[in-house]
Amino acid sequence: MKKTPLLIIGFTRYNGKGILVKTNLIIDCMTGNVLYGDAGTKLTDVEDALAAYLLVCGKKGRILNYKVLKAAARKALNAALQVLGIYISEKYPLNVANWNTTGYDVQTFDGVTHTPEIPKNLETKDGKYTGTTIVEFDKSQFAEYYEGRNWKEGDPIPKGMTATSKTQKMLFNEMTAGDTWNFQIRARGTKGASEWGQKVSVIVR
Repeated sequence: MKKTPLLIIGFTRYNGKGILVKTNLIIDCMTGNVLYGDAGTKLTDVEDALAAYLLVCGKKGRILNYKVLKAAARKALNAALQVLGIYISEKYPLNVANWNTTGYDVQTFDGVTHTPEIPKNLETKDGKYTGTTIVEFDKSQFAEYYEGRNWKEGDPIPKGMTATSKTQKMLFNEMTAGDTWNFQIRARGTKGASEWGQKVSVIVR
């Protein structure tokens, strides 16, 4: 049975960094958006709530009850984003094409209509055994799992993947110790895979 598409207007799932990225994306997408020209104060309220949240965040260690004030500012930001989201949802009911111009996440019967982000901040460390390396990286939005590839310096880059992981940690093995190996990670979700991320290189122990 086909499910009804849904504009996702809940934001508690985002951490502090994530909510800043998402809010700025929404503001950028909604500012001057001719489809939603009458958003008016709803968009302004989001901008004001973001400014208030950033103001509190900038006072960490310098004000009393910082955590309480930050939580309250974050709650107000979530609420402003939700009000704007309700307006978008009601302006063009079930219109996924229009919703996708807003920066909000859209859930369809097929899954979230966004390609996952490229994994960033790769770090390597020696594995437990000779010829193994562990690569760790940041979580990618919209990713269901991750694919990795590795190749010895000077060899052709493999076209496919050589390892997979559902977490932000991937183990590569069966490598020749003492040689330089290259590693790349990409994220895969319901709407395909991201581009391969930045290459990192390490001499395998």
